[in-house]
Amino acid sequence: RQWQAANNRTIRACDASFAAGRVMVIDWYRAAVNNPSWLYSDGIHLTSTGRLGYARLVDAFVDANRL
Repeated sequence: RQWQAANNRTIRACDASFAAGRVMVIDWYRAAVNNPSWLYSDGIHLTSTGRLGYARLVDAFVDANRL
């Protein structure tokens, strides 16, 4: 997607602008590629399975990185 590279640069810049450990970025791309049923055929919008998977991904990441 034409906006993907610019958005990823913005996310990395945001992460870099905070002290280490203040911002953590989840690799959504990898999760989505490994779980194709999470997305509708447009490759952007989440299916009901995807919404649950996304929520579980965020929850697990938060649990694993509690300070």
